[in-house]
Amino acid sequence: MSQPSKQPANDPIKKRKIRSTDWQDVSDYLKKELKNRQDNDYRRAHENIWKEVDRQIAMSPMVKYLANGKEAPPDWQSAFELGELSKASEIITADVMRLIFPANRTWFESHVKPPVELNPDTGKNIPINEKLQQKVDATYRSLLAQQHLDFGLKARVELSVKESLHHGSFVATAEWESQNKIYDGKGVESLEAPVWKPHSMWNCYPDSSPSVIPDGAIFYTGSMMIISYMPRFQVLNLKGDGYMNISNSKIPKRKNTDRGNNTDDVEIMTYYGDLVIERDDGDIYLPNSKCQTANDTIIYYAPNDMPFPNVIYMGYERQDVRDPYFTSPIVKNSPMQKMTCILANKFVDGVDLWTRPPGTYDGNDPYLVKNGGPRIQPGAMDPSKGSGKTTFMQVGDPKVTLMGVQWGLQKIEEGTAVNAIRSGASDADRKTATEVTNTQQSGEVRTVDFVSKIEPSGLKRFLYMQHEYNLKYLKTYSFYCPEKELPDFMTIDKSELPESVHFEIVGSKGVLGEQRRSQQMTAVTAFASQNPLFAPLLNAPQILIDMYEDAGVKGAELYVNTQGPQIPPQVQAQMQQMQQQMQELSQELQKAKSGEAAAMAKIQVQQREAEANIKIKIAEQQTEKALALSEMKKDASEIVRKANESIAKLELERQDLEKRFELERQSIIKDFQLQSQQIENQRKLDQQEAARKQAETDAKIEASRAQAAASRKVKIKKQQDGSYEVN
Repeated sequence: MSQPSKQPANDPIKKRKIRSTDWQDVSDYLKKELKNRQDNDYRRAHENIWKEVDRQIAMSPMVKYLANGKEAPPDWQSAFELGELSKASEIITADVMRLIFPANRTWFESHVKPPVELNPDTGKNIPINEKLQQKVDATYRSLLAQQHLDFGLKARVELSVKESLHHGSFVATAEWESQNKIYDGKGVESLEAPVWKPHSMWNCYPDSSPSVIPDGAIFYTGSMMIISYMPRFQVLNLKGDGYMNISNSKIPKRKNTDRGNNTDDVEIMTYYGDLVIERDDGDIYLPNSKCQTANDTIIYYAPNDMPFPNVIYMGYERQDVRDPYFTSPIVKNSPMQKMTCILANKFVDGVDLWTRPPGTYDGNDPYLVKNGGPRIQPGAMDPSKGSGKTTFMQVGDPKVTLMGVQWGLQKIEEGTAVNAIRSGASDADRKTATEVTNTQQSGEVRTVDFVSKIEPSGLKRFLYMQHEYNLKYLKTYSFYCPEKELPDFMTIDKSELPESVHFEIVGSKGVLGEQRRSQQMTAVTAFASQNPLFAPLLNAPQILIDMYEDAGVKGAELYVNTQGPQIPPQVQAQMQQMQQQMQELSQELQKAKSGEAAAMAKIQVQQREAEANIKIKIAEQQTEKALALSEMKKDASEIVRKANESIAKLELERQDLEKRFELERQSIIKDFQLQSQQIENQRKLDQQEAARKQAETDAKIEASRAQAAASRKVKIKKQQDGSYEVN
């Protein structure tokens, strides 16, 4: 099959019929292409590695061979396989699944493209109803999640993850399947949905062209050949559009081999990709095709169901652009596992020889000859009738092999990043918490990197395939909706499905892990809430709901009052009136306080003026007394006496003035305190009355909410204009 020739744009397309000989050419091409891919040097090298890794994962002991190439019979030497790679596969798979599918939140988001509506007056786009948009997104996400749950998506993805760890890469296809389901405890209904179908790399042959980069685009752009086996009677029962040559005479009978096991099942080779039929009147180009052969006889051809290949192919790490296959930490550490197992078996053998060393005894001693030598056990005393000379051989110290085993285990731990901490055991009793955390994070780096590849190149591809399959084949589907502010049970029809959806993978949150991420979110929120610059920017209800969900609470919105109570208009008017009265009382209180301050200031000014007048009069009397003494008047003594009496009277008057003003100040303070207390008491009474009415209103609203929260079955229907209606 050659590449399709370019046809001039102006030439009309010829309608031609594909002949039976053309199908035979296609069958011959697929057989030849499969043989080429099986004999590919990269393929053979990887298969040798896969064979050894599969044995190590299965913990099957190594087979020993004699010099002539035959398998050695069992002997006294130990033969066992360490479980290091098997343990690494288990732990890495668990970490990958935990990161991809978090337990306390959804692992993907769906964003339905809303219809564009124009304002007839302005000609501009009408803003999207955000509330309705969120409900439509949540509804479709719940539908896909229910299909994942019904058809076991997590278990299927886990098999693909293990395949990529054991063989470096994995192949999966999106296919439409059906199964029976029991409902209402007594009935049986048939469910149909797209499923993730994992395949073994032993049976998959990807495109070997260097131009094909499996994870370089949103969909796999190369061709794929997948081998499977099906009982003959099932093959003969295949029917439908695209099937041909389904007869007992056209499908040859032969023995097939599946991984060394002979079987009478028919070998089905499924080809996904482009095909070209070479003809004298011009080549026929068949893009994006699906073709199947049964024992090298073509039995099916049809264009792919999807506008893109429904094949998902990716792996852990690709090392050479010429090599279409991937590798993984387990594959890389397979030689170290083999060496460590050899040393571990030698260590056990060495301990056995060290504790029970071989020896020689006197062949002339009849007792030793009769018993096959002295007894080897603690405290054994054997009699001897001859010389009794017995010698034991000195064997090597098994400590040397133990050191090799420890070194090998250390290298395997470094290569797979699976240590005691990740496996759930205590690494050391003298490590600090920071050292343990750093060790755990550094060990997860490569795992997170693999997750960052499988999410866009694997799971995101499948979500788009799932959506296309639903648009084409889905009739109706009932599902549980755990989303906020939506009914628990919903049903959707094909006509209600959105046409265009964008998917976002949000499962993995990085190396910190779910627990530390939640703790840091709480710490940042606490910091922001205490900072007056950031506190007004926080969405408190949403933050609280997210914290509840991180804590594992389902339906967290029930614990958070995200909307204010719907207060009746009459009650709102009464509350506004009370608030206005309370505001007026506050203003009166402020005025009263201002009046008290003004009165106190007035009294203080009057007191200062009176004291100043008295001081002036005292100064005048003292001046007159001084003049009389200086002029030596006859009546100077009389003047001085009168001046002293006047000064004394003025001093008494000043003291009486201070007492009078002090009493007046105390009276003003008491009057204003009494007035303020009356205003404050009235305000408290108004507040209590408002609180009582608010409590009554809240109770009525809560009762109406409880009545309206009764479960009902609703639908989100798609209208003819492309908009959505919630019923």
